Parts: sequence; C-alpha cells; structure tokens
Amino acid sequence: MEIIYYDNKTKWNNFLTSQKLSSFLQSWEWGEWQEKLGKKVYRLTVVENEEILATCQIIQNFIGPKLLRKNYFYIPRGPVVESSLENKKKKAINNLIFEKINELAKKEKAFFLRTEPLEKTFLENFKTLKKTKNIQPADTWVLDLAQTEEELLAQMHSKARYNIKLAERKGVTIQIAENTEDIESFFKVLDSTSRRNEFGIYSLKYYQELFELLSENTTMDNVSPPVARVYLAKFENQVIAAIWVIFFGDTATYLYGGMDKKHSKLMAPHLIQWQAIMEAKKRDCKYYDFWGIAPDGADKKHAWFGLTRFKKQFGGLEINYPGSNDAIFQKMWYYIYNKLKKII
Repeated sequence: MEIIYYDNKTKWNNFLTSQKLSSFLQSWEWGEWQEKLGKKVYRLTVVENEEILATCQIIQNFIGPKLLRKNYFYIPRGPVVESSLENKKKKAINNLIFEKINELAKKEKAFFLRTEPLEKTFLENFKTLKKTKNIQPADTWVLDLAQTEEELLAQMHSKARYNIKLAERKGVTIQIAENTEDIESFFKVLDSTSRRNEFGIYSLKYYQELFELLSENTTMDNVSPPVARVYLAKFENQVIAAIWVIFFGDTATYLYGGMDKKHSKLMAPHLIQWQAIMEAKKRDCKYYDFWGIAPDGADKKHAWFGLTRFKKQFGGLEINYPGSNDAIFQKMWYYIYNKLKKII
C-alpha cells in the first residue's frame, strides 16, 4: 500500500462515484475550478495492487501580497476511503494521508490545514485542532430516492404536496438553463434573495464560468464528471424562482437557490425542487441532498430556521459531519491570520 500524487482523471472520478453519497467537492472538475480561481490543487491517492483505496483532494489557498505571501490547505468532504474496508485498514490509510499532508505542508510552508472530513476518525491523527466556522454545512438533509414517485409524495408533509399542485394550477412552469443568459436570470433571483436575507454570494461571472465548466456538453466518454443543472421557475414569462443542482455519482446536491418574494404565494420553490428530485431519480441517483440545515435545537432566530423547515417538508433524514477543524502547523502565523480576519 502506497500513497501517490494522481493524474488519472477517469479513475479518480470513477472511484469517487462508486462511494455512497458522492461529493462533487472532491471531484476532479471541482479541483480544476479551484485552479481556475487561482488556487493550487494536490490529488493524493492511496493504492494497493493498482487498486484505489482512498483519494484526498487538497486545495492550497494563498493569502497576502506576493512578498509576504502565505498559504494554507483546505480539504472539503475528504479524504474519501473505500467504504467496504475494515476499520483497521481505514486507520492505516488515514495515517498514510496524514503523514503525506504533513510532509507537503512543510514543503509548501502551509501554516494550517482546514479540514472538513466525512468521518471523525481522520481528525484523530492531529494533535493540535481548533474548531472553526464551517465552510460546507456540517448538518444536511438528505432524501432517499429508492422510493417510488408515489412513495415520495406520500411521505411528504401534506403542505408540500399541496403547494406542488398549487404551483402547477397557478401556471408556474419549470425550464432548464441552457446558456449564460439563463444564468443571468438565475443570478438576478439569487441576488435579490441574498440582499433580502443578508447572505453572501459570488459574482455573476463566477456562476456563468462554473456553469460552463460543469455543463453537460463538456462531458467525456468513460468519465463521471459532476454536472450542473439550473432550474428556472417561470410565471407569465418571468423568472420567479431558481435553483442550482449538481449531479455527481449517486447524489444530486441542491447548492444555490432564490425566489422573488413578490410571487411567494405561487409556491414555485416547492415545484422547482420536485422537478429536480424527479430528474435525480431519472439519472439513477440514490440521494437528493438538500444541503445545509440548522442544527438540532436551533431557535427561530437561526438564519436557516425557515429554510430548514422548508427542506424537511419533503421528508428525508439528517446527516451530520464533523464540521470544520483547523490543524495548526505554525501557531504564530495562525494567530496573526485570525487577528487580521477580525480587523478586515
């Protein structure tokens, strides 16, 4: 068993899509996207007898002016270890990855690693860990798509079923974005929602270029890339709601979304989610991940309280990840970095 830097896109993605709840954040293309944003990516693979046992995509973030440029590592939803292996083997694999990360951190002079692993066991390797604000949601809501359409409707909250039918009766239609102009329509709805609910978003260019990268038109034979689909809910030829879903392996992930509040009574968000769920079933996905929800016990003041209630109306189950932790390599620079963040 050895750990190597990997350069086979097909085998990398095919391994990831063979695992339960495939995360697009570890896909080859997501690494390419990070490189396009000016970051550096390292792809580590644990192999034995030419068989992949684990993968780990590390994103290197650069901060500060060129003369004083520092960097840190980030691992979202990784490492990914072959699920069928026994715990002893998994632990040995995690140790290999841990040792390689430390070696790489010394070489690149990274002052900390931010990791959001799939399992707590990976964190056991690190002596100095600090809990920090999550980048990816630690708590998420997942719908099991093994059920029939009728079963999915039956296990929904009655209000959700009613709202889907109501939107259809009112004349709301769902279209799929085809080009960057459609992404502009998506962005307008997302932008107005972010201003209303006070959350941050990326630029229009970010979404347009990401859509082009993950467009179905760019897929290749024998590769299992993540595919972005943007759904537009229209009423009287006006976009009143929109969502962004990424399909990868066995999982469809609802990533971004927004709604025109002036048309809230048309219940477009329920219909648009149902459309995406139905497409996920057609693509043979096993799970529909509604992404972040408020943690158990959160009060009504939590930013995701209303959104969580909406997502849970569709039925499903909660999945919890360890969340974001920082492994500190250089205490002084880590201290300075956090102080500067508070000032800036």
